[in-house]
Amino acid sequence: MIPLLLSTALAQGAPSSAFRFGGQYRINTFAESSAGDGPTALGERIRLRPTGWMDLGRTRAMLQLEANQVDNAFAFRARYADASVAFGRVRVHLGLLPLSDRFGDTLFSASWDFNPLAVSVESDEGSTTGRVAFGLVQQGLDPVHVQDDVAFFTADLDRGGYGVSLVSLYSGVGAAVAPGELLVLPGARYTRTIGSTTVGLGVLGSGLAVLEGPAAALGLRSIGAAARLSTEVAVGGGKLSLLGIYATGGGLPADGVGHAFVTPMSQLGFHGYWGHTGRLTVQGPTDQGIDDPYNIDGGTYDRTNLGRGMATLQARIDGPVANTVTLGAAAGGFLPAEGGLYGIDGLGHLRFSPVDEVALDAMGALTWFGADHHARAESIGMLIAVRLQLEML
Repeated sequence: MIPLLLSTALAQGAPSSAFRFGGQYRINTFAESSAGDGPTALGERIRLRPTGWMDLGRTRAMLQLEANQVDNAFAFRARYADASVAFGRVRVHLGLLPLSDRFGDTLFSASWDFNPLAVSVESDEGSTTGRVAFGLVQQGLDPVHVQDDVAFFTADLDRGGYGVSLVSLYSGVGAAVAPGELLVLPGARYTRTIGSTTVGLGVLGSGLAVLEGPAAALGLRSIGAAARLSTEVAVGGGKLSLLGIYATGGGLPADGVGHAFVTPMSQLGFHGYWGHTGRLTVQGPTDQGIDDPYNIDGGTYDRTNLGRGMATLQARIDGPVANTVTLGAAAGGFLPAEGGLYGIDGLGHLRFSPVDEVALDAMGALTWFGADHHARAESIGMLIAVRLQLEML
């Protein structure tokens, strides 16, 4: 892919050349205590990600080598590659494209390494923007399953704060995850800014059907819905963020049609960064590799809790206390759609950043893991973590 993009760009006579080197280098250490669920745990996580970028005008690419102390693994990957050409206000992109949804990264996200081999057609006509993208997703979660491929499609249209989308994911019978499943999600959204306040509203539907495989499993499995309301308010030099989400649940029945809402992340048995807290969801500084956080549909790793649903209300406030220091605090509650408790999450976060490229994060989280949490006994957990990061991206 990269040699093809490079030769294409050179043949086009790229207007300028730029090559640079940087990366992301992290050292994490943490201490965890969970009353009633085992002893205190200590650990560390080291990730070294030297990265190179190429920018040849209409062709751009990013190559990354990752050394991961947690898994004792090394990986070389083309994280991003984009060859594009413009036709007036329409631009066509081809390559490994980082794609995020238009519903706050709650369905799929570039932060989740969602970079399928794709073609994307994007347009910009004043207040109207559009995108149509088609690609093949290769998660590579298990190198044994060389056919771990799904076909992906998204179409988005936005005008004057209003927007509509259609997302679809199909996993063929040769796939290692979700064989023979078709997931379709239509949605609409509205965003408005009044003074220092921005409000966003989104509604989504989902339909999950099995099209190939054993005859007994064929047919429509679930039809669900979700709603999302978000608010951001400028407070002094900081920001107050509120988020509420409800997604129907009940799981996938053995027979008949259920009413669970399902996201692409849960269909593939993965998760991404979303929300405002730190353990029942997951954010960069809180990603210690010790939790199995939730998606907005109640799903987790390995499709274990596909379609359990979610009702959550979260709040976060962030702001500077000095030129180089910011403080943040967050809290949220997470419930299955049909009652019970996944947990209640609280977070405090301090960041010291003397220059843009260097940050020292200190974080404390207090979490009540509820009786309906999928991986832990009902307990109170406390996590203290420190992360030193050098990032040149």
